[in-house]
Amino acid sequence: MKGALTRTLRIPGMTMARSSALLVAPRLYGRRSRNSSGNDFRLTLRTLAAPGSQVKEGEVVAEFDRQFIETRLDDLAADVRSRELTLQKVRAGLAERRKAYDQRILAAEGAVEKARLDLRTIPVRSAIVAERYRLNLEEARAHLEQLRKEVQFFNISEAAEMKRQELELEQERLDLRRGQRGSERMMVRSTIDGVFVPQRIRRGGEYMDIKAGDDLPSGMVIGEVHDTSKLNVEAYVNQADAQLLRSGMEAALTVEAVPGLRLPGQITRIGSIAKGGGSRHEFVSTIPVRLSVEGSREVMPSFTVVADVTLDSIPDALLVPREAVHRDDRGEFVYRRGKDGWQRRPVTLGANNHVQVAVADGLTLGDVVALERPDPVR
Repeated sequence: MKGALTRTLRIPGMTMARSSALLVAPRLYGRRSRNSSGNDFRLTLRTLAAPGSQVKEGEVVAEFDRQFIETRLDDLAADVRSRELTLQKVRAGLAERRKAYDQRILAAEGAVEKARLDLRTIPVRSAIVAERYRLNLEEARAHLEQLRKEVQFFNISEAAEMKRQELELEQERLDLRRGQRGSERMMVRSTIDGVFVPQRIRRGGEYMDIKAGDDLPSGMVIGEVHDTSKLNVEAYVNQADAQLLRSGMEAALTVEAVPGLRLPGQITRIGSIAKGGGSRHEFVSTIPVRLSVEGSREVMPSFTVVADVTLDSIPDALLVPREAVHRDDRGEFVYRRGKDGWQRRPVTLGANNHVQVAVADGLTLGDVVALERPDPVR
């Protein structure tokens, strides 16, 4: 008969989502609130999406109880307000001290001016009074000079105190912003469309899915979201067969969990380093192969599949079963039925697969061949 001859290589593998997203419990930063009972950063899972459910990008998958963090936010907001009032008080006090210093400098300048005026009356004063006026002027000048030097240090001290208060206020505001971001993180949203798969934890000696009510540590993986619309198949092929594969080859995939379903796929990557495994790893090695496949609602990640990779195909060939071809020292031949009975007929073969062989020369369409050696043979 005539038909298409397809040579395939069957390799087993496992499906994996091409795009996945990890969902983790929030990491909370900052100091604890006043009179903290140790629950400020407690993460109690309040709600969780059902395992295997479809979620959309931006949809809330998990939500943690925010009772303690809301109480902490109230304390942090009160601390910020208190620090703002303290800053205003310090600023007013520094302004008052500045005014007092200015007044002292004005008084010292007035004393210098008075001493100068008194010094003008020396011609009508006695020598003792005149000397006292000169001493008073020197003392007033020295006092004024001292105040002017002190005001420089006062300015530095004033600026340092204001900077310290502003930094403490900024620290309080930073803690408040951290708390607000932490409150927002208590709702964990999906970053992609896909299927939600929860993380498993050890509970009571068994591994079980995370569920509402669990207390989780900060940064722990809650679960994964897998985009099942596009999947990869991770497979391993014997190193002896790997040389037959090329990137871009088409494949038909059969899913063991869904009988009758066949999905088209394509080889996208072929590994270059062989990997040994099993008890005969010294003799048998495999090479990793990745295939891309369009997803299906029935196919999930971690499903086992079998991929039939098309190595080559002849669209219009004269085909005979492999059992009909025999070999000896003279080459390949078949037993063809003629008018006088079965006859030995040499043939030239083309490509073949596990079931059929393409005959390039020696037979014509309609010839009848034997699967076993007939008796008698002419």
